[in-house]
Amino acid sequence: MNKNSLMLGNFLWDTEKNELYVISELPIKKEVEDHLTYIEITGETLIKYLGFEKDEWYSERMIDTYKLDLSKYHISISYREYSNHPLKDWYLHIDNEDFETVGGMDVKYIHEIQNMLNMIQDE
Repeated sequence: MNKNSLMLGNFLWDTEKNELYVISELPIKKEVEDHLTYIEITGETLIKYLGFEKDEWYSERMIDTYKLDLSKYHISISYREYSNHPLKDWYLHIDNEDFETVGGMDVKYIHEIQNMLNMIQDE
């Protein structure tokens, strides 16, 4: 686990308790860290943990895409269609309120999306 990529509030999975773990302090205590793992992105985890909705328009065209609309940003994430990273199958795309591209990145885990959302919302 790359501890440098974790922030307060990130979601991880506690394999010992078989439940969601929310980071409340850093660094994570070693005895706790041994039982934690990243949560891989799936359609289900996007909806359940981050509030994304399935984008039916893209999904009708065989592109597995989910969206999240915030007050100043529109976020979409697509499975495999746009990802360029060999180990990360999801591509996260962020537009501002005028639908101008702010950024994008290949992702694999829920906490990577959380970190990006934290960065843009702190502006």
